[in-house]
Amino acid sequence: MKKLLLVLVLLFLVLLSCSKNDYKVYTANITQFGEGDPESNEFKNSIGVINWSRVGKGYYIGVFEDMPSYDKVWLSINKQTLNGDSGPTIKAQSNGIIIESFIMGESSDGVLINTPIEIRVYD
Repeated sequence: MKKLLLVLVLLFLVLLSCSKNDYKVYTANITQFGEGDPESNEFKNSIGVINWSRVGKGYYIGVFEDMPSYDKVWLSINKQTLNGDSGPTIKAQSNGIIIESFIMGESSDGVLINTPIEIRVYD
């Protein structure tokens, strides 16, 4: 009986460790209008504070309060495009998360409207 209990406890611990994420996550919808800074509607945030600001037309940066190494960051943004030349792009740099938005290949504001974004930071 003790062996069975031990096996069950070990199995439980293995399953528990398998279900644990090895990353922190930030999931949100981002909206930006006019010359204003992007605003985020966060769904989940285990990363910490990210301050979004508009740097220029169609160019925005998200700066972490505690910036991780950019080579440990995975990014995803919903590219709501009408053609290949419109929509947002996203990338990680040493100074933050860069989002650029375009309409017909030209930098444009007002493209981010409830745009889903996910940022993962791996250990």
